[in-house]
Amino acid sequence: MNILSQYGKELISIIIPFITFTLSNFFNGKAKVSIGELHQFSFLIDEPLKDDEGNVIKEKQLLHTKYYMVINEGREPAKKLELIFNYKNMHLNLWPVRPYTESFDPNGRYVITFEYVAPKESFRCEILSINSELPEMLTSRCEQGVARSILLYPQKIINKYYLKFIQCCVFLGMASFIYIFIMLLQWLITKTG
Repeated sequence: MNILSQYGKELISIIIPFITFTLSNFFNGKAKVSIGELHQFSFLIDEPLKDDEGNVIKEKQLLHTKYYMVINEGREPAKKLELIFNYKNMHLNLWPVRPYTESFDPNGRYVITFEYVAPKESFRCEILSINSELPEMLTSRCEQGVARSILLYPQKIINKYYLKFIQCCVFLGMASFIYIFIMLLQWLITKTG
């Protein structure tokens, strides 16, 4: 006796809750903050470093830069987003410009807090240091959870018509998969009915 024809209804009644659970979690709206280091660079500046009396301390200066990309990839806003550095950097720039507050935690870590990051919003956090090392970003979190660290790298721009073609192929593939899945369910139901 075929196991599908004998226990088809029971198997379908077990599979459907798993599919429902997976889809409800997949389409559940929440904030998903991702942070990646866009790039860093060091410049050797051919300008002497002088003390208060005008004496040359160093013939050349070293300037370090680092750029972080902050993205809320979720469907809900990220509230009270904190970027925590191990110490206060010399210069900070945000683009596009947005308000933030600065504070220090009990261990002396430098904390930048953003009240609100809208869904699908992104911004750059650029830090700069002259003649000293850059601070490392230790962690980042918001009220909805801890931000995940992502890797970023340059990518060539793909033709928009090619992207539309690929999207259509993916859509047709998913529609075919759903159609075949529904046909399989109908076949199972008629065999077990």
